[in-house]
Amino acid sequence: MWAAEVRQGHDIARERMNNPAFLAFVGDLRGKQVLDAGCGEGYNTRLLARQGASVTGVDISERIIALAEEEEHRAPLGIRYTRTSHAELGMFADASFDAVVSFMALMDGPRLDLDMGEAFRVLRPGGMLAFSITHPRFITKGSRWIRNEEGVKVNWVVSSYFDAAGWVESWRFTDAPPEVPKFLSPRFDRTLSE
Repeated sequence: MWAAEVRQGHDIARERMNNPAFLAFVGDLRGKQVLDAGCGEGYNTRLLARQGASVTGVDISERIIALAEEEEHRAPLGIRYTRTSHAELGMFADASFDAVVSFMALMDGPRLDLDMGEAFRVLRPGGMLAFSITHPRFITKGSRWIRNEEGVKVNWVVSSYFDAAGWVESWRFTDAPPEVPKFLSPRFDRTLSE
């Protein structure tokens, strides 16, 4: 379901906001060895490969890596996929990559400190670490939309901001039809100061 929704362009935030800004930020990665940490089904990994990067994608989900590999077999770009957590990159040697990138994934793991430690370990001297995450203020256990009488979203409520207990968010992409089942994502809230 996830791969189909992403490939149909239903993730408006990815398509219109995050990807254009993030790809402009990371710049030209042609000829660089790049690790995509939390690659999902490989959508952004393929974007990087099409721009000339030599990309390795990692994700913790066995099923999602299988979907990425199926697409790589269907339309080869030379991408290597490995099933692992971005906090456990032991299969890669120190200083293996010119860049480590992560598109909206690091906020979904419980140990950002381990993610960062592994990213820096596998980076070559002078390498680049670039990642995007949701702002810790916007998705909390008690966050929700308030709608007016016509059903239009008018205010976003944030609550339970300092509640550090993990939880599971139920959501769908902005442009997904209402009949599409919601996704479940683990959340490990952190405050901005963390």
